[in-house]
Amino acid sequence: MTRLVAQQPAPADYYERNLDAVLAFVLSKRRSFFTDSELARLDGLARAPAGARRLLARLLTRKGRVFLTRSLRYSEVADLPGAVAELADLALVSPNHAVAADRLLNLCRKSELSTMWSAALAGMASRRKGELIDALCARYSDGALRRTMASEVSWLVVTGSALIERVEALFFGVGPVYREPWTSFVLQDLSELSVVKRPVSEQSSQFEGRLELDAYLDLRRRRRWLDVAFERPKVLQQWLRDSRDPHANRSLERGRSALLYSIGQRLERAGELRLALRAYRYSDDPGARERLVRVLHRCGRLNTCERLLAHMAEHGSTLAEQQFARRFPGRHPVGNSRVTSWQLAQPTPARIETFAAQQFRVNGALAWHTENLIPRLLFGLLYWPAIFAPVPGSFVHPFQLAPLDLNWPDFYRRRETLFSDARQNAQDSGSAWLLACWHKHHGLSNAFVPWSERVYALTVELAASMPMRQMLAIADHVAHNTREARSGFPDLTVIHGPGNIEFVEVKGPGDQLQPNQRVWLRVLDASNVPHRVLRLKAMSVAKRTARTGEAANTNARSSAQHA
Repeated sequence: MTRLVAQQPAPADYYERNLDAVLAFVLSKRRSFFTDSELARLDGLARAPAGARRLLARLLTRKGRVFLTRSLRYSEVADLPGAVAELADLALVSPNHAVAADRLLNLCRKSELSTMWSAALAGMASRRKGELIDALCARYSDGALRRTMASEVSWLVVTGSALIERVEALFFGVGPVYREPWTSFVLQDLSELSVVKRPVSEQSSQFEGRLELDAYLDLRRRRRWLDVAFERPKVLQQWLRDSRDPHANRSLERGRSALLYSIGQRLERAGELRLALRAYRYSDDPGARERLVRVLHRCGRLNTCERLLAHMAEHGSTLAEQQFARRFPGRHPVGNSRVTSWQLAQPTPARIETFAAQQFRVNGALAWHTENLIPRLLFGLLYWPAIFAPVPGSFVHPFQLAPLDLNWPDFYRRRETLFSDARQNAQDSGSAWLLACWHKHHGLSNAFVPWSERVYALTVELAASMPMRQMLAIADHVAHNTREARSGFPDLTVIHGPGNIEFVEVKGPGDQLQPNQRVWLRVLDASNVPHRVLRLKAMSVAKRTARTGEAANTNARSSAQHA
């Protein structure tokens, strides 16, 4: 079977094969989620000529669902009109379909607009394309604009988006944030990793039936239409009422909370603080309680704000939330983290981390600019069996790089025994276990471990320089806080000699520690993992001028001596 190769054209059947794989999966394992008419369309697509399947597969990898026909030139689709006709018969596409005129106008070149409406746009040659479109939409109706366009260009609309969205959700899985799914194939095939083919059964779906999936897809569509909803206050308030009650289904609950959080953010920015408070209260999104505190404080409801902060400080779901509650609204010291300073003898370097690492190397240490690689690497290797365990609903298609519930609040709880077993294995084996895990899983797909010679060299040094209890302290924090812990780890890994390792956060002049960085420093401090904050201090103008003068005098004396 031919594969995708970087910098080379894709094989003629590449995208078609990807579409066929998805169709085969949903038609064999997810038929109960479709109506009879939908199944007839999908079965018809699976039997359609190769040209039709190749065209649809290409359209699905592109942004948007409206395309000018002239942009649909693919070497593997020899008969474009025939392919379009086949897909139109299945009600998946529609030529010259009636859509909002501004969407069509945006697909045209500015020169084409000026030609098609030369009289209406006379004297506007210097204006931006967006201004021309605004002028045309203000002057003509959508129907009139489409009729004029149809005489010059043709377009194609993917009218089967609802069916396609259902197929995508059932194959690729769903989460609180919608992402383009078809790139999963490309990223997999361009990689040199061996993909672990995990078993997927009829019972592994995130939804118990069609009604639950319909409810989720409705939530996702509402997120896409937030801009429109904000122009209709009654619609927005109805959405808030509809989304008040939590869902028993985990995927639906995450989608509901994400929608409410997005609504709350929009309302807060618009100054609608009363409605924003309602949205944040209903949401279980990790950031909603922090925004709720800020809006309560902004509204002067200090007693309510203080009660919520006290609860978050004591019972916050994450360390980040607890620290936020303890620090709000003022700043507090880092804690017991060691802070050192270097006086710069030159203007502040553009990349302060690279500069600091080089200075450590000059002094004989090994230094890497690793940042968030370290916690990801330790988590991905030491807890591999727990991360990739076949927990129901976590793996819904064969080549996932991570479980779908990775960033969900109950990720650790659902695997607590598995994490405990992996932790015990690591404790019993000692630091050498890190390298054993590397060799055991080397080359297998994992969202947390980049298999490269550089990372292997770093892993060797970690195994030689860190006690396993320190490695597990870092990996444990990620396991309990997968969403928050993905950023904020100190910039540098520095090894001053055998067993003498430290993690260094580098701050340039005027830089302040961010909340996620403070959390990691607190974790390292509590676990007795050596670390520090390195502050680079800029040299004053007077000192820099004096040093420049001294250097000039030295050069002058040297020149005089040689003369």
